[in-house]
Amino acid sequence: MFGRRALALVLAPALGFAPLPVMGVAQAADEAGVRLAILPIQIEGEISDADRQDLTRALVTGFERGSFAVVAPEQVVGQAGDPGACGDAACITGVAGKTQTAYVAVPQVRVNDRDYAIQVALYNGTTGERVAVSEDACEICGVVDASGLLDSAAATLSQKLDALAKGPASLVLTSEPEGAVVMVDGELIGTAPLDQPIPPGKHILRISQDGYIPVEREVTFVEGVREELSISLEKMPSALPGRGWGWASLSVGIVSLGGAGVLTFMHDRPYRVGDACSITAPDPDYNVMNDPAGNEVCRHVWDTKWGGLALGIAGAALTTLGVLVLIDNYKRSDRSRRKAVREKEREKASARFGVGPGSVLIRGRF
Repeated sequence: MFGRRALALVLAPALGFAPLPVMGVAQAADEAGVRLAILPIQIEGEISDADRQDLTRALVTGFERGSFAVVAPEQVVGQAGDPGACGDAACITGVAGKTQTAYVAVPQVRVNDRDYAIQVALYNGTTGERVAVSEDACEICGVVDASGLLDSAAATLSQKLDALAKGPASLVLTSEPEGAVVMVDGELIGTAPLDQPIPPGKHILRISQDGYIPVEREVTFVEGVREELSISLEKMPSALPGRGWGWASLSVGIVSLGGAGVLTFMHDRPYRVGDACSITAPDPDYNVMNDPAGNEVCRHVWDTKWGGLALGIAGAALTTLGVLVLIDNYKRSDRSRRKAVREKEREKASARFGVGPGSVLIRGRF
């Protein structure tokens, strides 16, 4: 009968280790160099040798569920001697060195009549630093119940050790164009291209750059997995019209500038339309002007100064607008061409695989 149970898992800072391919068997883990040494259980209180063996067996069984090699307590004693109450960094690193293990498990059991309290701590064999601990307890219980606690604690630490062996999740991100700002859950982590660890789980990525439409994406990161993303940002839609409108604006602007020049040239010149200049003597009732030879007198002169000025301003504005529209369209077309060229280059760089009668073909650039 269990009266009280408590479970605690304390995590220390990330440690340096080599990533382990997921193989699922202890032998594969052993070949990869990830090994765990289990020290003999330190028991406080009275317990029989048979009960001690049951507790040890349950502890080893729990750890053997992980994807790493296990060095059992009796093997540790044979290789490193009895370490006793090993808890300091020097002792941990010494045991790890003699057993050639990356991690060391230190189990402790306190027995008070029929009450059991267990603690299993996991240490880094290189630094001697504690990376995780699992604790549990039961009141008015027997060895079978205590063995179950040890088995569960070891299994919990096995999952943590598997995660440590796999390494953290990481994000490898490139953007087109380069230099895009990358944010994870609203926090800035850097600019593309980047390669850095990310906490496992679901996260919201936001990639943005001035003048481009930002991209948001939900990504689930898994421990030990490198998530590679290539983001192509689209240019913000231009407020300027298309190329056809650019040519039209440029053409009308040039014509308007020409008209403005004509009107400016005509200003204050004789108005010779019709019979306006048919009289031969000055008439005080009209605004007249003698020609250079003094033989002809006109009633009116052209007053086109303000019309020429207005047409000139309009022509200059339309010409400028047309030039800007054409330049903007050229830049957009140039970006599209460069993007198409890069895509073709990537296609050429990718390997092609084919199988024919009696032959296997691999073609591509490497």
